[in-house]
Amino acid sequence: MYKQILGNYNMSLLLITILSSIFSIIEQSLTLTICPTALWQKNAIVAVGDQSGTPGSNSSMLIRPTDIYIDNNNSIYVLDSGNYRVQRISVNSISGNTIVNGSNGVGMNQFLSMDTMSVDRNGSIYILDGSNGRVTKWKQGSSNVTLVAGGNGIGNSNNQLNMPSGMFIELNTSIIWIADTLNHRIVKWTSPSTSVVVCGSYGRENNQFMYPTGLFIDTSDSNTFYVADAYNHRIQMWLSGDTVGKTVAGITGYYGNGLNQLWRPHAVILDSNQYMYITDYENNRILKWMIGASSGVIIGYPINFDTQVIQIPYPRNINFDLNGSLFVTDTYNNRIQKFPISCPAVSTNLSTTTIPSMTTTVANLNASCSMTTWYSNGTTIAGSSIGDTNYASTSLSSPYDIFIDKNNTMYIVDSFNFRVQRFQSSSTNGITVVNISYYVLELYQFVFMRAISVDVNRSIYTLESENNRVMKWKSGVVNGIIVAGGNGNGVSANQLNNPFGMYIDSKIRIWIADTSNHRIVRWENSSTGSIICGSYGTAANQFNRPNGIFVDENNGNIFYVADTDNHRIQMWSPGATSGITIAGQTGLCGDQLNRLCYPSSMITDSNRNLYIADTYNNRIMLWMRGSTSGILIAGSTTFGVLPNQLFYPQSIKLDRDGALIVADRRNNRIQKFSVLCYSQTTSGGISFISVHNYSQWLSIIFSLIIFILVV
Repeated sequence: MYKQILGNYNMSLLLITILSSIFSIIEQSLTLTICPTALWQKNAIVAVGDQSGTPGSNSSMLIRPTDIYIDNNNSIYVLDSGNYRVQRISVNSISGNTIVNGSNGVGMNQFLSMDTMSVDRNGSIYILDGSNGRVTKWKQGSSNVTLVAGGNGIGNSNNQLNMPSGMFIELNTSIIWIADTLNHRIVKWTSPSTSVVVCGSYGRENNQFMYPTGLFIDTSDSNTFYVADAYNHRIQMWLSGDTVGKTVAGITGYYGNGLNQLWRPHAVILDSNQYMYITDYENNRILKWMIGASSGVIIGYPINFDTQVIQIPYPRNINFDLNGSLFVTDTYNNRIQKFPISCPAVSTNLSTTTIPSMTTTVANLNASCSMTTWYSNGTTIAGSSIGDTNYASTSLSSPYDIFIDKNNTMYIVDSFNFRVQRFQSSSTNGITVVNISYYVLELYQFVFMRAISVDVNRSIYTLESENNRVMKWKSGVVNGIIVAGGNGNGVSANQLNNPFGMYIDSKIRIWIADTSNHRIVRWENSSTGSIICGSYGTAANQFNRPNGIFVDENNGNIFYVADTDNHRIQMWSPGATSGITIAGQTGLCGDQLNRLCYPSSMITDSNRNLYIADTYNNRIMLWMRGSTSGILIAGSTTFGVLPNQLFYPQSIKLDRDGALIVADRRNNRIQKFSVLCYSQTTSGGISFISVHNYSQWLSIIFSLIIFILVV
């Protein structure tokens, strides 16, 4: 009897071992396998939905698809969220069959949102409804709907979810893993009534998340899992049982479009070769990134190379068919995009994009340089170093312009906070000196300031584009007065039309880049302005939405115009009937050193060298007098929030030490690029007496003369 029991026990163990091996083999076979030399077509083709992106509810159209699944027959399942349904499209078909048909609501067969889905071996469909805080299971061919996770209201208890965005189903066990987004955690549901918090809390540490949106479980590797930690701009890998994760893609807190960066990644999946495939949401691209690598390569390209149109704006989820072709949910174009695969015999270099450097060079201020150079890494002197924004005294929101006085006190147009902040030298706390949220033209109209100047009496001048006026704010006085414009939007001499640029000269004459009127005007009194030059066009005497103006008072009032939409800088001599293009090429946006792309502003030094905020190229260019091309002196070939990157720089100034001070608008910060090596020659030197502060220096010199005479 004992031997029989022992024999049955051993047989059971053998059976369990065999079954475990079978399940392991099945699991391995289900792992995504893609050839190591895979290349994907750069231009996508529409696999499902309308070619032009038109939304619709018939069998061949979609509305806001959010996820995609492809089965072993290459049938495509689409989570058609705007139609509250799941469509199944057979191979070589453009029409879908509705296999889940819901509606808007909180009932069991309804949805408030359809965020992601999974399909088990029996063909049952699991749908994550983040807004209802639940997962429902739908059997194909049946109206039977089952609650399998959540459904206990929105909250942070173990049995609740809070706007979850990502889900993974273990096919062998039906265990449901969920990226519980607003709870900043990963949870695991082993049954409809049993859940456990696996990891996470709010923050930037390696055991924390900030709004995780996607996850992938590598069931072939002891349930190692990968999390798209969206607002930390990274992918975290967690080994089973670990209490902290490891960053395997991206740089914590530093968004950008360098190949070593991510910007709010939404989802991640893994293939059998240890390559991650990441939907880089805000960068409009798909990256392939090997675990252990410091950067990825683009396989789903942001721009269609034929039409130059963004082809996958804000991609959410991806999948692959049996051949390895890449499918992307092009949610906002109401379609599924396909990037066909090829597998060449020899590996091809997929990218030559340079990865931004974060190294710091030690200054050699005693060296003799052929020209002045600056550190490549900037220092954040106002706002958040990682681009965060709020209304605190240390924060900024879309700073458009800066003014620096003789004491290096900095005045900042904090545009989206509707205020002017003053920062004393070396202080990171701003003082609000102008608050215009109450000084609006009409009730409920927001006022965006675009430019600033400060005179010798510390009166502040602000240019309000939407109100088409310049306001003067006397020091210590709460209310401002109109000193230019304010007569409505129009083309008359006493009117302005969405102006963006301003310069106040030593005679307190107000020069304005009257942007939407495509002209430069000058106001010498508050009643009317004089049209100096300009009309709409590309000719030498015309402009296309000029954004910036700078007047060189040391050179006979020669003035420079950032002719933004013509991608050039124009120099005008007083009384001239046309300007001269001295930087950029008319009508040609480009990132070559002889081109600009939507430049916003510029200043000159004493040698008439130009410093240009080349906004859409995310860089600052130094254009030596008489040169046909510029020199990159700040920013890089990529945009982002790293110390050596900029994101739509709007304005540039030089402080009294020659440092570059940049209004890094989309990064909500002011960056300082200190001098690395001063020029010992006149040809490459810079003026440390800012031309913009010319009137202030005249005042100082005059005071010194009086002092000497009295003594």
